[in-house]
Amino acid sequence: VLPGLSSLVYLCARLGTSYEDVRPVSLHGREHDIVPDIKKYRRVFILVGGENGMGLLCKQLTQAGLGGVKISAGENLSYPQERITIGTAAELAEKTFDSLSVALIENPDADPVVTHGLPDEAFQRTESVPMTKSEVRSVCLSKLALTEHAICWDVGAGSGSVAIEMALQVTGGQVFAIERKDT
Repeated sequence: VLPGLSSLVYLCARLGTSYEDVRPVSLHGREHDIVPDIKKYRRVFILVGGENGMGLLCKQLTQAGLGGVKISAGENLSYPQERITIGTAAELAEKTFDSLSVALIENPDADPVVTHGLPDEAFQRTESVPMTKSEVRSVCLSKLALTEHAICWDVGAGSGSVAIEMALQVTGGQVFAIERKDT
């Protein structure tokens, strides 16, 4: 086996930047919500697939309030028609890209904090809707020992505070919240 350079290493070399602190994610041939990754990590490398997948990615990020993140999009890397385009997600959202595209996305406002225990004031609710208090949420979630790819159920979700905090931790998993009362 004679492996070639990875597209991550190649793009970073062309950009003159290191790749040691980059979070690699593949969107090629699979479903994955990239927004939590961009919010959590300052530098994310993405393999994009499909017809104009890069343009669609930029639109998705812009709609999620991340239109200001810097994107360095590489198309047809190492081929004669190689092209690297740099701009914000909002600037690149209407452009057309080749299906052989990758991106280095940089978000200086990323929040890598993964501890739980958001203040109660972070949640909107009416007085009639129950909410697990911050201290109790924090202890309960720590005892669950959630992993990044966990599948979680919050049965009797009330305000959804536990489900929201679980979702902030299991960025590669899924969280389902069930509440029987229409509040």
